[in-house]
Amino acid sequence: MMTSTVSVHFKYLAKLKAKFLPPAADKRVEPEGDVDQIFLCKMMLHAADISNPAKPRLHYFEWTDRVLAEFYAQGDQERALGDEGPGISTFFDREKPNVIKCQSGFIGFIVRPLFEFWSEYVPSLKPHCMPHVEANQALWGADAAPTEWYYAADRMYIDDRIRDWDGASADWAVVDGAVGRPHSRLPEPKPDGGDSSKEGTPLPVRPFDAPRPSDAAPRPSDAGAVALLPGDDVEAALETKSDSRRPSKAAPKYDKNGRLIKPVAVAEPKF
Repeated sequence: MMTSTVSVHFKYLAKLKAKFLPPAADKRVEPEGDVDQIFLCKMMLHAADISNPAKPRLHYFEWTDRVLAEFYAQGDQERALGDEGPGISTFFDREKPNVIKCQSGFIGFIVRPLFEFWSEYVPSLKPHCMPHVEANQALWGADAAPTEWYYAADRMYIDDRIRDWDGASADWAVVDGAVGRPHSRLPEPKPDGGDSSKEGTPLPVRPFDAPRPSDAAPRPSDAGAVALLPGDDVEAALETKSDSRRPSKAAPKYDKNGRLIKPVAVAEPKF
């Protein structure tokens, strides 16, 4: 994991480029031996570790806010040390948040150069990563100034429905009156500085925001099976289609954290 620390990032990135994409070469250089292969794997792991901005915007926002919550928690510990400690690390002070500068610098100096290397070294990665990196970097502005949608420069988190991370419940604590779960919607652009905590642009729902059956469109089902939607009563549905010769496939269910609840295996009925 030492490869994934910022202290060695620039040194290792320069080595990566010089070794595997030298300017004089007309194509990439393949690794030679275990040392090269291990180094490439380490830098791959480093890319995965800092890949938030290389993800679709909604996922980028959620994981950035989770990282910020970790930063602020560490900053609280550093503050508690007082004069005996090293001081509060940059961007870790919840009393002086600067998400704009944090993210514009992180993407511009750390993430983008590394993903540009990987996009050139493995061209098939480019369409999956670089459009997200470029679009997410553009959100923050070249001069790290407030943008039209991120209007509150002193906000602690990207999603302004968040008050803070609640360690006791391992979930977000939201501001009073906030509608919807954090990171289920993108913030609405607010050039006038209005409050977007109760509004937003709907996005494809996540498991914990799944619509009720009355709001959802029927999903295609296998021939002869009963079509079910989240929340349907499986037994009641089967009774209404008693002539079916194969049991219905129940819709997947998720817990409050969005993790899939694995169904209990049921033996096939014999007729």
